Amino acid sequence: MARRILIILPGRLSDLVLSSITFYPLQCAHPEVSFSILIAEPLAPVISDHPSFEAVISFSRGKSVKDLSTLLGNQKFDSAVALGTTFGIKPVIAGLGIEEMITEDAGLEIPHRAELYLRTLEQLGKPLLRSFEPWLPFDAETCVPQSYFPNLPEGYVCLNLQSDQEAQCWGMEAYMVLAEKIIQKGYPIVVVGENLVAKKRLAFMNHFKDATVIDMTSLPLGSALMSVLAGGLAMVSSYSGYATLGAALGIPTVTLIGSCEQDYGSQWWSPLGAQAITVCKNEPRPWWRSKSSQAKKNLSMIKPDEVLKLLYRWIG
Repeated sequence: MARRILIILPGRLSDLVLSSITFYPLQCAHPEVSFSILIAEPLAPVISDHPSFEAVISFSRGKSVKDLSTLLGNQKFDSAVALGTTFGIKPVIAGLGIEEMITEDAGLEIPHRAELYLRTLEQLGKPLLRSFEPWLPFDAETCVPQSYFPNLPEGYVCLNLQSDQEAQCWGMEAYMVLAEKIIQKGYPIVVVGENLVAKKRLAFMNHFKDATVIDMTSLPLGSALMSVLAGGLAMVSSYSGYATLGAALGIPTVTLIGSCEQDYGSQWWSPLGAQAITVCKNEPRPWWRSKSSQAKKNLSMIKPDEVLKLLYRWIG
């Protein structure tokens, strides 16, 4: 009987996209193994068709550990590998009688998070190929945004006004200046994100009343999101799952990151893609300032004209 291994993925879209570089190398290195994947429910549509996995098991974080135990109770796995946070799953794994639980080695000094995922999976006993190409069920050429959003303008630039962490979000005033200059250049903008009616983003939305707005709050993170990103000429975003997804699709993507030298810099989180550019301001953090306030200060040092100059590589 084939060995059965459960891969446990964290709950953020950015982590899923970065970890997807391991899927094909994992299948190649262990053709005799049957892999299943446990993933947060909102992310399941992104990976539901992946050929490397026998089963995609989705789990809502709102459910209890008991619910998770019931979900996995009829599954028999020889090993489990946790990539990133395990959201309280370790006791469940132990209760299911899975003998081997592999987790990340936080002590490793590794330049990029994707490499940490590869190193973690290599604890299964075989080396993995280093292609660093994210796997996605669609690419830019096969995505048809009009099939989901028929009123999208032609030749638009995507702006994502959010970040995985609010402290890592570029300021709304900077986004407004950038948007004005993009529009003056003759390109429409499409704002994409979640909870776009939040107070911090209302000033932007009220100022650009003619902008196309796509709120993904109630939409699946599968082909609909991929299509709207793929339909754009380029995208600008603070660090987020949207930035990593757009870069993985091959969309020209400018990602804005603020960090300090005590933390992982841009090389740790940079989206992977042939047309991905990361702008990182990496000023050191004084002992008396919090990481979040230093990140905001560093982000404020990124000027709209600097970002626009990078966009001109693609939109002319």
